[in-house]
Amino acid sequence: MAEMQIIVFKVGEEVYGADVTYIKGIEKMLPIVRVPTSVPHVLGVVNLRGKVLPVLSLQSKFGVGTGKDVTDESRFLIVSYDDMDVALFVDEVSEIETISEENYFDTPLIVKSADTEYVKAIINNGKRLIVLIDHMNLIPVESQDKMKDILKDDKKEE
Repeated sequence: MAEMQIIVFKVGEEVYGADVTYIKGIEKMLPIVRVPTSVPHVLGVVNLRGKVLPVLSLQSKFGVGTGKDVTDESRFLIVSYDDMDVALFVDEVSEIETISEENYFDTPLIVKSADTEYVKAIINNGKRLIVLIDHMNLIPVESQDKMKDILKDDKKEE
């Protein structure tokens, strides 16, 4: 039976997971520099070891909180979109969990829409339900392109 490992995290009071294969790192909060942009849910950019990354607020994306509520537990999940790394701002990262195939369920049809394309599956591990996200569907392609353009412009100014 196939198994997968997921990073379990919270956004608001809800529990989410992401395939550990696609997470490049988990980072503590860094100062976020606001960048004037019309890309929805992007708070700004951070400097992570000399690399400038856009910050996507999952609070804002999922409609919980202000999109910038920071606590001691807040973290960045670092993911890649083609050649661009992005910091996903989450409220808390709790654990890495191994999930067996029998606990993995298709997203119910009533939940599926253009706004929830990022929901890959629902996991029932016996203790709780975890919404498994597909990070590649969190940001529409046109917004990804705009973020890349903003980062290119930022590099030109240096």
